[in-house]
Amino acid sequence: MRKARYVSILSIKWCSLTSIQPSGTPAILTVNDFGPGRDGGDPSECDGNYHPLPQRVVALSTGWYNGGSRCGKMVRITARNGRTAVAKVVDECDSTQGCDQDHANQSPCKTNIVDASENVRVA
Repeated sequence: MRKARYVSILSIKWCSLTSIQPSGTPAILTVNDFGPGRDGGDPSECDGNYHPLPQRVVALSTGWYNGGSRCGKMVRITARNGRTAVAKVVDECDSTQGCDQDHANQSPCKTNIVDASENVRVA
């Protein structure tokens, strides 16, 4: 897995906050492969499909995923250097379970993760 980069997510609130910060919400960007047979595990939660490259997609931590309410929405990811990328929400990065076949036997993710396809580059 590649080294995580810190980013801000605009218009996505941290699960425990009551308001959205106009400057964005700090997050950690990780890289995933949403294609069949890849490290993303099962098909995406939002639509039951795989999303191979060149699709620009993300999975959000459980709180931000918010029961699927952000499925299909576009999110803007802004790095500290000011570069941005836009990607579609297609899945949940499970902050509570992980470690099962559906989640490619990976550990539960942190509560501030945006797990992006490899072509969502902001650094």
